[in-house]
Amino acid sequence: MFNLSFLNAGILVASIAALVPLLIHLFAKQKPKKIYFSSLMFIKKSLQERHKSIKLRNILLIIIRTLIILLTILAIARPTVKIPFLKNKGAHKDTAIAIIMDNSLSMDYLVDNETELQKAKIIAKNINNMLTDKDVSVLLTRDNSWNLLNSHLVHGQIDDKLFDTIDIVWQSQKLSELINLATEKLTASHYLNKEIYVISDVQDENDKFEDFDIPVFFIPSSDLQNRRNIACINSKVQSNLVEQEIQRTIMFDIQNFADENINNIMVKLILNSSVVAEKMINLNAKQVRNDSFTISTPQIGWNYGWIEIQDERFTPDNRHYFSFYIEQDINVAVFSDKDRHLPKAVQSILRLYGAKTDYIDMQSFSAEQIADYSFFILDLKQFSPQLKLLLSQLKEQGKNALFVMNKGMNHHDITWLENISGASINQVDNEELELTYINTHHPLMQVFKAEHSKNQKLVPAYLIKPSSNANTLLHAKQNIIALENYFIFWNIDFKKDSDFLYDSFFPVFAYQTMQYINMNSAYKKSYLCGDNIELFDAALTENFNQAIDYKKSTYSFVKPGIYEVKEKGKKTNFYSVNQGSYVESTYKRIAKLDKSIISLLDQKWRDSILQNRLGIELWKYLFFIVLMLIVLEMLIVKKHEKRNR
Repeated sequence: MFNLSFLNAGILVASIAALVPLLIHLFAKQKPKKIYFSSLMFIKKSLQERHKSIKLRNILLIIIRTLIILLTILAIARPTVKIPFLKNKGAHKDTAIAIIMDNSLSMDYLVDNETELQKAKIIAKNINNMLTDKDVSVLLTRDNSWNLLNSHLVHGQIDDKLFDTIDIVWQSQKLSELINLATEKLTASHYLNKEIYVISDVQDENDKFEDFDIPVFFIPSSDLQNRRNIACINSKVQSNLVEQEIQRTIMFDIQNFADENINNIMVKLILNSSVVAEKMINLNAKQVRNDSFTISTPQIGWNYGWIEIQDERFTPDNRHYFSFYIEQDINVAVFSDKDRHLPKAVQSILRLYGAKTDYIDMQSFSAEQIADYSFFILDLKQFSPQLKLLLSQLKEQGKNALFVMNKGMNHHDITWLENISGASINQVDNEELELTYINTHHPLMQVFKAEHSKNQKLVPAYLIKPSSNANTLLHAKQNIIALENYFIFWNIDFKKDSDFLYDSFFPVFAYQTMQYINMNSAYKKSYLCGDNIELFDAALTENFNQAIDYKKSTYSFVKPGIYEVKEKGKKTNFYSVNQGSYVESTYKRIAKLDKSIISLLDQKWRDSILQNRLGIELWKYLFFIVLMLIVLEMLIVKKHEKRNR
């Protein structure tokens, strides 16, 4: 019926000190010295009565002093008593509470006519209205920057306007971290009763919850168990060769996260702020579907847009953004041996790519001319010191180059190439090899599949093996055919005719290489939420809103969209930014929490919060009794002194 507990239970060991008065009485008691008088009956009888009185007084004083010591120690131990039948009767005990608002991406799901976040705000305001002026409260969200500005302990209720400033955050803190933060803040309040409320859609995020020092209550924002959601999880610009023409295609992936089939899904292609194509698709349960839109006439310069699906219940993952650049004039600088031109197969791809080639004499070329060219091609047997210096300047100016490996290079140039390529280079026989591996994970090679390597034979110029940071693109047995280490290296002997150079594989591979080393291509302008860019003197516009100026600062992309960056003295760039993970697009509700101090409530959460969990503290009453006992002892002693006068 009663539940007694101690907040400072360790101090109870000192209760053994309550024996001190008794021990003093026993060991300090002196035996009176015998003195023989004449037989006086009256005096003897008087002494016996007085002795009984003194003995009774001493016993009473021992009891009082023992109680004083014992009750003082008990008071310091801070005993509390819980009385179950007084639960929820009258006003709650003064409590320090923390409200953690889950404003992660999944909270933007529409339930009936309100999102989970809107429902959570209503619950939070209801809890806030239950607080009194004697309570202490703090509001936390899963947005770290919001918490730094707003999450402070306040006496009484939280300002209702603060709830309205909470919005969905694309990169959210873990709930376990926030509970630890709330624990620190509430501990600083020094309140006896402390509680933490997590208002959430209770999505299972595989977060690891420990046993916290303060009771934690998960309050569901709604009782919805299953969700229907479709997302566009990927889009990329692909340039294809179709009947000797360049055709640009937007490849995209649509995923059904629901456990049911969904039909007649509207998918739109928005290009440069206009809807240019639409189609209807059907998806089975949990299916991922690959599809595409073809762009017939992209504009010269920057093109940007997104693939959008129609899904009103959960909108954050409906779009996937892209951007790409179409150059009007593509100028390519070619460094080759005297009286030697690029291989015909490479020349054909450059013409198809729409590039104008300039054969450069290194003796007359200066670093100031680097900016005039989109990228560089090196088809040499010897590399002069000036050319080696030029390559470091290319990196500084953000330009790229393609190395066409030529047989007959000297030892010093091979050693230099080994250093910049991250691979070992050795002589090899003129043996035709078949491709055995395509690195389809590299952005340059994503248009290919593993089976495209079948029956593709060529003659390598050297035997190349990786030794450090090289990214293999194509592999033939134990020989690397193409690799990337910032620059692209082709290990192909173009003097030896092979079907590889005339098959459909090589033109696509070569065209993709041109796209990749052209620093204005779409490969270099795609980012994820949380990625950073350096801005030295630029105006940045997020999703076509008002531009903000940045000088010498690092900017972090916080949400998906199209970002326009106007760097002073440079061309305007358009960056496509997308979310990096789709974990919150799928929904799995927490079934239970296997922690004694963490509770998962239901819609009747009001019956379980703001309780006097540790009961009524008794230390004040105990100290009052101690004071009364001290007064009683003083009265007994004074009374005895008066009798002895």
